[in-house]
Amino acid sequence: MRFGLAIPQIFPDGAIDLEAIGACVREADDAGLDSLWVVESGVRSGRAAWSLEPLTLLSYVASMTTLARLGTSVLCSAFRNPVQLATDLASLDQLCAGRLIVGVGSGHPKRGHLFGLSPDHWTERFEEGLTVARKLWAPGTATFQGRFWDFEDLAMEPKPVQRPHPPLWFGARAPRGLRRAARMGSGWMGAGSSSYDEFVEQSRLLSEFLDEVERVDTEFEISKRVYLAIDDGADQESRVMSFFDHVYGNVELGRRCAVWGPPEHCAERIAALFEGGAQMVVINPMSDHRKQLELFRGSVLPLLKR
Repeated sequence: MRFGLAIPQIFPDGAIDLEAIGACVREADDAGLDSLWVVESGVRSGRAAWSLEPLTLLSYVASMTTLARLGTSVLCSAFRNPVQLATDLASLDQLCAGRLIVGVGSGHPKRGHLFGLSPDHWTERFEEGLTVARKLWAPGTATFQGRFWDFEDLAMEPKPVQRPHPPLWFGARAPRGLRRAARMGSGWMGAGSSSYDEFVEQSRLLSEFLDEVERVDTEFEISKRVYLAIDDGADQESRVMSFFDHVYGNVELGRRCAVWGPPEHCAERIAALFEGGAQMVVINPMSDHRKQLELFRGSVLPLLKR
């Protein structure tokens, strides 16, 4: 039973709280949490997310921690040039002394035009980009000929600390994406916007796909992000719904997916996720990360460890 923490990253009021970021990651690292995570929100129509760029934020917190793994959950790698991305991630793995987990997703092809990309052959480009990164992370120079990229005798240094490369985890919901995770990755991240029932069904499908490629569970990690609010206050539900309205523009999604209420209820809901297939749960406070982390450590974690 392992736990990660989503780093404070989204600031709806527009005030970036560096003190909160630093305090949370240090406390989580000192407390022995397994990992610290960032998400990619990017630009969007209508209103800004007020979310810090994920790789920049991980670079910022790398020097503040020594034990916790640092991960992206997820990075929309299809929007990025894979040669530059491979270089960025290798440098980041160096800066955090080999603690990086690279969680990736394809992103929506309809947003590709914002990055000068065609939506055509989106999945193929996504997968080929990851192959390019792996080639560049391997020892020596790299030569590659693909549909979208080709190069010969390309040198990239420094390489990542981790060999053969940082763990590659996938975010996915649909069967095709889950099958890709089983084939190409070493982990899968259940979305915070997935309900318990959806997560259990996705875990079941993933197990089948791992069997298809003759991989055992010990070679593959399953995690689930949980939007959490430990509090029995009368206004907690309205705050949860406000969070989901800002992040997803969907209040009903909060009712289906978020976990909130007194410690006993939160512990029960989290325990069910481990029973449903999770090996690690990433807690994502929806407000006041420091207070929620303190409540989780003091009131929820002891119930889970009984």
